[in-house]
Amino acid sequence: SQQQPQQPPQQEKKIASQASVFICLSDIRLLACDARVIPSSDFIHSKVPYNKAWLRNVDCTKDPSVEPVGVLFPRVGRIIGISPNFPDCYACNIAVVEEFPEIVSADIPYNFPNTQTKFSKEKWKTIIDWLVEGVRQSITLISNDLRDKQPRNGRFRHLIALPVVGTGYGGGGMNTGMILEGLIGLLSSVSRTNDVDIALVCAERPTYALAQRWRLSRNHSELWPSLTELHKKQAVELANYAKSSKLALFLGAGVSAGAGLPTWSQLLKLVYDKLCSDPSSEKVEENFESASQTRQASILLQMCGGSKQKLGENVRAQLETKTFSLVHSIIASLPVNQVITTNYDRLFESASDSVEVMAKNRPYADELLSVLPYQPIKNHSRWILKLHGCITHPEDIVITDEDYENFSKSKMSALAGIVQGAMMTTHLLFIGFGMRDANYLRITNSVRDALGNNVQEPSDLGISLQLIKFPETESNGVLPQNIYMIDNENGNISEAACILEEFLDYFVANSVSISGFLLDDRFTEALNEDEMNLRNCVLQFADELIKIPQTTPGHQEATNLLNDLGFSQTRHDLSQTKKNQQKKTFLQKLLS
Repeated sequence: SQQQPQQPPQQEKKIASQASVFICLSDIRLLACDARVIPSSDFIHSKVPYNKAWLRNVDCTKDPSVEPVGVLFPRVGRIIGISPNFPDCYACNIAVVEEFPEIVSADIPYNFPNTQTKFSKEKWKTIIDWLVEGVRQSITLISNDLRDKQPRNGRFRHLIALPVVGTGYGGGGMNTGMILEGLIGLLSSVSRTNDVDIALVCAERPTYALAQRWRLSRNHSELWPSLTELHKKQAVELANYAKSSKLALFLGAGVSAGAGLPTWSQLLKLVYDKLCSDPSSEKVEENFESASQTRQASILLQMCGGSKQKLGENVRAQLETKTFSLVHSIIASLPVNQVITTNYDRLFESASDSVEVMAKNRPYADELLSVLPYQPIKNHSRWILKLHGCITHPEDIVITDEDYENFSKSKMSALAGIVQGAMMTTHLLFIGFGMRDANYLRITNSVRDALGNNVQEPSDLGISLQLIKFPETESNGVLPQNIYMIDNENGNISEAACILEEFLDYFVANSVSISGFLLDDRFTEALNEDEMNLRNCVLQFADELIKIPQTTPGHQEATNLLNDLGFSQTRHDLSQTKKNQQKKTFLQKLLS
């Protein structure tokens, strides 16, 4: 019989990035983005249109003021006076006033109700519709304004950062759950309509937990539209490692690219151009452009007269920024305590410090973060290993041929042992890392040799999230990691980076606890019947626990459990006082 022609192998369907909504537990004032929404008062009639604290770390060309937009967006104003090097800022009116219009209208909804005023649940639904309308106006206006501008930091699409508006001085704090549900319902549609990415930035863990719970209970294909089923399966597998404390992170330069920092090759060229314009620099004959990257660094050292301090300071000047990337913001809230990086910058440390920015005891505050080898802390909540040094110690950075050759002999060699231990005892997740660093390859080979036949799968030595698949000729058999392919229709790197952000967002949503709001009185309206029954049982337990001496064995563990579920003794006491007062008033009316 005639042999049938062989069919070509079926190629995996390529994907394209679609506009997405991300949720972060962070400080919105430090997130790198194209624009921010700033809650404000009635700026049309007020001389103090917004809280200046919202402009922390923002450089201004003059004293900022608000420019009202007009009829189409009556509650939105552009903040004038922001330096062009910083994200654009827009004021959205959620003013606290006594009166509130009965009918929500896009033409006239100016004022938000006074916090002290009592409203029914139905009235609050109307108020929240009014608040959500202000957010819709803000996102629509900002999207229109950004349309003729290139996205910052090489992003594929613009990124707008939004706080959970109306839950602070806006007056709706005790109805945060209802407000959050309204925002989650709005943002996906307004993101797609305007083709912008939106980061909803939560300042507190209970709010963040409920936001993630809302998302995970909804249509995943709508909320994470760019991810394939394979992506989601891989993300859930990683999430299971994180929840069981079996995951560690390895961060490369790609993580910081979203904050506007240069890649490795770009960094070398920037320093070279800077030194070429410096009359005090030494002249070199060797061709910089044709040299390897580590050799280029050695040329830069020669131009610095052999001064490692001067070279390090020039590197530091190119890496100083006040904002961290969306990726930093997303992964900083992971339940992961071991982080390794070859990056010189401090952006992951800054993002960690910003987790639960409003909390009295931030879990990863600077004073609780152990930075190895420079700031070792015994009772740390998280450690980060700076494998190639840090800009805080410019003389130590590993950058030249000589530095790489001397790595195993220097004080940094002890750090390699920590990396080897992480590879052997955890699932090491590589993000934004090119996998071709000489020290990394040396460490990997030593681990593989030590483990021998115990290496059953490539993933035993780590899992790498890469934008585009390396050609087989590039790997040359020395890269044992699994690589999750994140590809797209056009092979566009910046578009693939957006898909990676979406992957990480889904991964983190499945990793973090989503029960931290259960005992918080601001979220009672968001609870279903089973959750409310559980809440009541646990609150009864909390009332009894208070009567037991704190020195009793197990008391601290029980207290920690309550805190993890969002319990606040002060807020609970206030709530109980209000309920008792309501009962007292009701009885007085009944008896009279």
